Amino acid sequence: MDIRKWSNHSSWLFRNKHMEPVMEALTQARINIFKDEVLSALKGGDSLTEDQIRILALSTDATIHIRKDGKINVNGIFDCSGLGLTDLCGLRFGKVKGRFICSYNSITNLEGFPIEGNPEVYFSKNQGISDDALYLIYEAMIKNQMDYWSALCVVKSEIDSKEWVELSKGLDTSLNNEVQKGLGMLGRFGLFK
Repeated sequence: MDIRKWSNHSSWLFRNKHMEPVMEALTQARINIFKDEVLSALKGGDSLTEDQIRILALSTDATIHIRKDGKINVNGIFDCSGLGLTDLCGLRFGKVKGRFICSYNSITNLEGFPIEGNPEVYFSKNQGISDDALYLIYEAMIKNQMDYWSALCVVKSEIDSKEWVELSKGLDTSLNNEVQKGLGMLGRFGLFK
C-alpha cells in the first residue's frame, strides 16, 4: 500500500501514546512527498502556507490545480476528515470532481468550501456545531452561489443562538451591519434558501 494513503487513512486506527511518534513520522513523510512531488510542479504553490500544504497533503491524492483567482480545483476526492480543523486555513476551492469530505473536525467557518458545479460535501461528527447547521448554511451557499458570510446571514433565524455565536466570529469584518440585516430579512421572508 502507498505510504501516503496509509498514513492518511489509518491515523484514526492508532490512538495510543506508543503509536503517536510513528503516526507523526508517517504524516511528515506524506507532507514531504507532497512538497517534493506535487508542490514543486504546482504553479502558484509557492503562495501556500505550511498549514495549507499540510491540509492538501493529508487530504487528497488527486491532481490539484491552482487557478489564477487562487481557488484550487481538485480532480478527485478531497477528504480532510480528522485533521482537527476549525476552517480551511485560507484555502479556497473551485471545482471538486469527487466528494469533499470534512468529518470529525471542529468546523465553525465554511469560508472557502467549494460551491462550483454542485459538489458532494459531507459533514459528520463535527465538534461544537451541529451537522444540520453546517448543511443548512452550505445549502444556502450552493443554491444561491453566495459566499459563506452572506449565506450565514440568510439562515441566521434558523440557527441555534449558541451556534450563531461561534459561526459568526469574524462576520463584522466581512460584511457591514446593513448588509447583514438585509440578508437576514431576505432569508426570513424566504427570498433566499
